[in-house]
Amino acid sequence: MSESKCAVVEKEVNLGQCQVCQKVEAIITLRNQQKFPSVFNVASPLPMYTEITPMKGKMGPDQSMVLKVVFYSKQAVKVSSEIEIKQRGGKSLFVPFSIHTMVPELNILENQFDFGTLTTLEKSKELPSLFLNSVTFVNLSPVPAKIILDLRESVEDQNTSGIDCLELSPMCVADDNESSIMKSIDDTSLLDITG
Repeated sequence: MSESKCAVVEKEVNLGQCQVCQKVEAIITLRNQQKFPSVFNVASPLPMYTEITPMKGKMGPDQSMVLKVVFYSKQAVKVSSEIEIKQRGGKSLFVPFSIHTMVPELNILENQFDFGTLTTLEKSKELPSLFLNSVTFVNLSPVPAKIILDLRESVEDQNTSGIDCLELSPMCVADDNESSIMKSIDDTSLLDITG
């Protein structure tokens, strides 16, 4: 039996930093360097929270095959490991694998969120400028953060609109003028919510 001789195009799979509960994908490209078919399989166990497809395969002469690497973790972890690819009749290939997942760290810029003394008026909806206030979120993390502002009075009641006297205006992140209740905050960006 001739010895398989494949090569990995990528020297490593470094997925960098990402937030928890974020699916991250990468590829590993295998190349058959021989003039005859080559058979391989990815050794188990894989690095934690990692899936690879396909786990095994056969390549024709001078053919290449792309392996899809998917990482997903609900926890903050730092993974530094290797992915082993075994070749039939040949030496194993080792691909360094690393990723660091973290929970974004957010701070509120204002020291307090105070509307002051409010007087309830029957026609208060005609005077919204009297009750304006804002809160600014600062992302101190090297990864983006998503904020979901949920004003429902009861989690069980999916139809409730939240606090009747509080109204949110469109939010902006940096130069982004798109209105939304959910925004992604990049590294050290500011998010203003005016209510």
